[in-house]
Amino acid sequence: MEKNIGQLLKEAARALNQSIDRFAAPYGLTGNQMSLIDFMSRQPNLTCSQQQVEHEFNIKRSTTTVMLQRMAAKGLLDQHPSATDGRKKVVTLTAKGQGLIMPVHSFIQEKDQQLLENLNPTEIQAFRRILVMIKEEAEHD
Repeated sequence: MEKNIGQLLKEAARALNQSIDRFAAPYGLTGNQMSLIDFMSRQPNLTCSQQQVEHEFNIKRSTTTVMLQRMAAKGLLDQHPSATDGRKKVVTLTAKGQGLIMPVHSFIQEKDQQLLENLNPTEIQAFRRILVMIKEEAEHD
């Protein structure tokens, strides 16, 4: 029996996450922590709010707090109160965290190339369109 789209997506996501975890392990990090470094590298001044992290990764505040605390303990980021609202936390990559940006970007680019290498430009465009459509459909459920 052929697997449904949801099963295939789940299996593909799990395999991709395992690959990211394997890449992150030699750095003493998890795949999620590496993904956070990638996310923060695309933010102005390498800074974002804890709330942005929660939204980007669709995780609860308590989970985000633990992840940020662990990364701060490793010297990868600094946390401080927002200048405009002391109740909110702002997170900034440290020099050590910034040192991981290039390896993370290289890994992501290499992984993208591996995933798309057997597709022609029309198939790549269709694949991207399908992924966006699935994401948008799920957000409206």
